[in-house]
Formats: sequence, C-alpha cells, structure tokens
Amino acid sequence: MRSLVFLMVLVFISFDHFGQVDSAKLFHKLDSTISQFDKLEHSNPEKVSTCLHVTQIYLALGNQVDAYSYLDHAGELANALKSSAKKGELLLNVSATYFSNFGEYDKALVYADHGKKTYLEVNDTTGICRAYFFLGYFSVITNKENEGINFFKEGLSFADGNPVETGSFLLRISETYYESDQKDSAELYYEKSVEFKEHIDEFSFNFNSINHYNYIGDYAKTEQILEEALAHYINGDDKERVAYIYALMVRQYSETGQNEKALKTGEEGAKYAQEYHLEKELHDVLSFYLPLLEKEKSWEELYKLSKVFWDIEKKKISDAEQNAQLKKEIDLNVAQIKEQDLINEKNALELEKSNLELEQGKRIQLYFVVIFVLVGVGLVFVFLAYKRIKKDNTIINNQKLEVEKKNLEISDQKAQVEEKNKEITDSIHYAKRLQNAILPDVKDIKANLKDSFVLYIPKDIVAGDFYWFEYHNGLIYIAAADCTGHGVPGAMVSVVCANALSKSLLEDGCVYPNEILDRTREIVVSQFAKGSEEVKDGMDISLCAYDPNSGKLYWAGANNPLWILSKNGEIKEIKADKQPIGRHAVEQPFTNHIIEVMEQDRFYLFSDGFQDQFGGEKQKKFKTKNLKDMIVQYASLSMDNQGSSFENALQEWKGDLEQMDDICMIGLQFK
Repeated sequence: MRSLVFLMVLVFISFDHFGQVDSAKLFHKLDSTISQFDKLEHSNPEKVSTCLHVTQIYLALGNQVDAYSYLDHAGELANALKSSAKKGELLLNVSATYFSNFGEYDKALVYADHGKKTYLEVNDTTGICRAYFFLGYFSVITNKENEGINFFKEGLSFADGNPVETGSFLLRISETYYESDQKDSAELYYEKSVEFKEHIDEFSFNFNSINHYNYIGDYAKTEQILEEALAHYINGDDKERVAYIYALMVRQYSETGQNEKALKTGEEGAKYAQEYHLEKELHDVLSFYLPLLEKEKSWEELYKLSKVFWDIEKKKISDAEQNAQLKKEIDLNVAQIKEQDLINEKNALELEKSNLELEQGKRIQLYFVVIFVLVGVGLVFVFLAYKRIKKDNTIINNQKLEVEKKNLEISDQKAQVEEKNKEITDSIHYAKRLQNAILPDVKDIKANLKDSFVLYIPKDIVAGDFYWFEYHNGLIYIAAADCTGHGVPGAMVSVVCANALSKSLLEDGCVYPNEILDRTREIVVSQFAKGSEEVKDGMDISLCAYDPNSGKLYWAGANNPLWILSKNGEIKEIKADKQPIGRHAVEQPFTNHIIEVMEQDRFYLFSDGFQDQFGGEKQKKFKTKNLKDMIVQYASLSMDNQGSSFENALQEWKGDLEQMDDICMIGLQFK
C-alpha cells in the first residue's frame, strides 16, 4: 500500500521528465542548461531550479555521478537563499529527488526538515503542511511509523481551515495506524476523515479506504474498489501499478476464502507481470498466488511458477555477488586514492624543498647580480624557476580534481551497493512467506496429535530444514527434514522436497514411510536432473506414519534416526538407512520399521542442528549425548512444556554465539 501512497506525495512537487528522448537532444539541452546555470547569481532562486534541471538531464542520460554532484550543489544553494516560500519549495524538491532518484532517505528527511523550518519562518501554512507530509511519509516508508504519525499530526494542526489538507492528513494518520496494527486508533481517524470526503478526490479516497472496509468486514466494497482500480489503470502506461493491484486482489480474495477468484486473478496477474517483464511485481503476485496453488495441489503449475519465483531470487543473489565485486573495486579505488594522496604529499614536500632551494638560489643570484652586474642572467633564471613552479602547481591541481572525481564515483557506488543489499533482504523476506506456505499449520498438528511440540528455528530468514504433516486415509504422517544447505539455497531445495513428499502420498498412492521415501527420492532426483548441470542436493529425513486404530507406528529414515523414550526412562534409537533422499553411490530401498506403541512412550524426530550448535563456557558442540540426557531430564513435563524448555536451553547454551545451522525438532506422544 505504501508504494501507492507515494503517488500522493507527487501532488506537491514537479520535476522535468524526459521519457525516451534522443540522446543528442538531451546533450544539447544539457549544454544550454549548464550555460544558463553559469550565468545566474548564487542568490537567485532560479539558479537552484536550473541546477535541479541539470540533475534530471544527467539522470535521463544515465550519469548518476554528475547528477548526484549537481543535486548536492542544488541543496547547498537552496540552503544559502534568504527565507521565502520559494526557498521552501526548492528545499522540498531537493528532498524528493534524494528520495525518489537516489534512495537517500536520511538526506531526504534533512532537506524536508529545512523546508519545514523555512515555511515556518515565513508563516506559509500551505508549505508547512507539505513539509510535514514529506516528513511523515519518509518516516513511514523507512519503518518509523510512530514518528510518521507524529509528523502527520503536527501537520494536521496547521491545516485548520483547509478541508483538503485536513482530510488528507486524517486519511494518512488512519492508514499508518492500520499499518502499525493499531486498528482502534485507525478507525477513529478514518471516521474523522469521512467528514472531509467531499473535498478529496473520490477515487483516491476510496482506494485508501480499503483498510477500513476490511476492518468492518465489508469485503464486497474492498473488492469493488480494487476491481474499479484495475479497470481504471489497465489501459494506461503504469504497468507496475496494474501488476501491484493484481497482487492486492489475489491477497484479498485469498484472505476472504474466495479461492476460485483468487486463483483466476493470480493467473492473470502472473501472466500480466511476465508479459511486461515486471520482475518485482511478478514476485509480489507469486508470493500470494503460489500458496493457493499449494493448497489446491496444482503441482505442475506450482512447480513451474516456483521455478520462476526462485529464478528471480537467484538473480538477486547474483546481484549480491556482483555487489561484492563492486565493493572490492570500490575498496581498490579507495586504496588508489590513498596512494595518490601519499604521492601528492610527497610532491608537496618536494615542491616546498624546491621553493626553499629556489629562495636560496635567488639570494645567490642577487649577490652575483650586484657583484657582476649580470641582471639579465638573473632575470632569465627567475623566469625559468617561475615556469617550473607554475607547471608543478598545475599538475597538483589536476591530481586534486581527479581525486575529487573518484570520491564522487565511490560515493555513488556505495549508494548502489546499499540499495541492492536492501532489495535482496526484502526479497528474501518475501521468500520466507512462500516457504511458510509449505509448512503445515501447528494448529492442524495439535488437532490430530494433542501431546506434541514442534521446535523450528531457521538459521537465516529462510531455511533448509522443514517439518511435514498430513492426515490421509486414517493414518497420521509427520516428519522432520534437513535439506542440503541453509538460507536461500536450502529453502529452494526444501520446496522441491516437500512437494515431492506430498505428491508421493496424495497422488502416487504410497502408504508406508519406506514407500514414500523411495518414491520421493525418484521425484527429487528427476527434478534436479532436468538441468544441464549435475545437482547432488537432497535431504535427510525421519518420517512416521501412525495408525490410531491398531496403535502401530510405521517409520523410515534417511540418515536421521528415531528416538523412543519409554516410561522407565530409557531411550531406544531406531537407526536410519545410511543414504539421503537424492543421488547416492549405492541406492537401496528404504527400510520400513513397525513399532508397537506402548503407553507413555514418547517419540523424537529431529535434524542435526541442535546437537551441532556451539556454546557453553568452552564454546563446544552440544552433542547427541547431552540431547539424550536433556530428553530424560524433561520426561516428567508435558510435551508443550518440553518444547519451550528445549528452546530456552538452546538459547542459554548458544548465548551470544552465531546459530550454526537450521534447527527442527518434533516431540510426540500417541497414547
């Protein structure tokens, strides 16, 4: 929703937009604009406007270094002007350019604050409201919602008597309260904004009322607004906005249980974003559409679009690697600049020494002139020395200009690296939402296995570990799995493996755990063999199938065992087959173990993350023996309390050390 709010900001500012203009025309316009800029006095506000104009031309030409330099200069010139409404407007234009073109949020806030102070000095209430709107929006977009609300409220106090600004501020405050999950306050300010509805553009007001209609349960109105918005923009040039509206519609239909409409809209949105090559917006649509495909068990479409989703993720990872290389280049440039500084210092010392020698030579020449009356020779000597000094000074000045140019380039490269890193982190957070969609709801597990716990702690934002649960044909299936790697690569493998487990059970008719693992291995190996490169990734897993009618437990494992704690306090380990779900030198059928479940027996499935965690006073691994001892120690606790006790013990053991791997542990008591 925030990206749409930004459109309202643009109401307050105006920039030159060049679109797809011929480069030759842009260069001609650049020359004439710079010529005009050079003729203006520093105290002339038009000089700031011209400087901003040059910034926009450089941006259109793709020259961010010079664009940034002129924007900095525009800010300095604007700050130096005498207080006036025009100065306030220019400062806000500088602020908006830092924000929208360079992502410099801190500088954008600083110049918006300067604009506010300027408008306060000249008592321009319209300008004051604009400045507070900027400050509020920039705070909200950088996740400082409370600060943003305070800025909007301060602006509201200056909007008294202007119904348009009053209504806009009330709507912004309500929207920000919704985003920070303070719904009572949000509704209070929304009701106030309704009083000024007739003074605000009807379409904008309705679109920004979506949160309200969802809150009161009027989902039909929300859907009407979204459908009207789609119809309004579908034939326009703003393709990104259309794709974003598709994403909102998929989310809305999904959250209100209209799966058929959500699936249809998700399909349309994905095709639209792919047609116009809108990767970010396609990512948004898929983050809501893919969980629906999972729920509908549309495996073929899910697999195809999951690959598209993860291709986008891999591209962002590739961008991160390029950023790392770019950082190396920046560090190299910094080292070269430092080396050049040392050379400059050395040159300066040599020049100083040369000047001293020159002074001494002048005195000697003066003596010889007096003695030998060689005035002409002395003048020639002085002239030659002067030419040498002038030449040395020219070299030094050129070196200084080169260093300043490199500093500007490094500053621009640093900003690009920071922006790309932020985009990558945001994308991985979206990826977490997709991975969460393949994880079963713990409430469903509890509904079928009341005495159980699931301890799941990813190392990074997304994980290679996952847990899996199904209730099918009277049997309860549950597993703890550990895929190759962790983070984004591990998560990509986990999606393939989880889907393969579900397909083996629900589509291919496998019943017993060993059959499921055999079929899952076939699917995983087949999926990873489709590309030109050999992929040996896969997973280790401990898989149970419990029959409540017979009281029997069927189990199979790939590298990961099953532990059984009996009522006498002894732990029995059922060893797994020493082979993974994936490519292996010697592939054997998995073994099916049949276990008669006794009263008070407790069963534990896990990955190796808990045992491998470093910690304690000596910073060593936790190890398998300590985990077994802890299970015996917590035997008297309920399964819920065991889960929280294991988590607390892990945090105490780890302390301030980094988590080494993803952690997944499941505890079960069937009788």
